[in-house]
Amino acid sequence: MQFEWDLEDMLKDMDYKALEQDNLTKCAFCGAELRFKHKVSVKKQSVMEVSYCPDCGLSGKKKDYHLQ
Repeated sequence: MQFEWDLEDMLKDMDYKALEQDNLTKCAFCGAELRFKHKVSVKKQSVMEVSYCPDCGLSGKKKDYHLQ
């Protein structure tokens, strides 16, 4: 059995917006929806966000956002 792959057609049909949204909202290990925790620091004028998966327990990187 032989398959012919046309890379240009594959890339044209990909929905990049949906792929990026899945990367941000779904667990990379099990595919479940991620939950987010936020800690606001008024003194430092920042918000720390941590993502975690309730199904497998995997936690993501901490992200700091500075308030303006």
